[in-house]
Amino acid sequence: MKGLKNNPNVCFQVDESLSDTSMYKSVIIKGTAKIIDDEEEMIPYLQALINKYRVPVSFDEYISRAGRNREKEIAAIKIILISLREISGKCMIRVNPKRIKS
Repeated sequence: MKGLKNNPNVCFQVDESLSDTSMYKSVIIKGTAKIIDDEEEMIPYLQALINKYRVPVSFDEYISRAGRNREKEIAAIKIILISLREISGKCMIRVNPKRIKS
């Protein structure tokens, strides 16, 4: 987090490939990072994650469940927004000539 505060310029990459490298794809995003650490500002992003990966319930209902500690969990969370400056990507699919029918 100190590094992002000192220099918010970032590069974020997501890639996927097969072990034999016959197929790969990637996306690279360059931009400026902003750390969101205000609880009220975080909630919409946390709600989106709950909706995507859990049974959709409100953030308050989710964080109030048994075994959850709101203060501790919020303190441990860091949300980083990247303002897009540049985007690029690559994709390669190698075709096996034996599988192509004339």
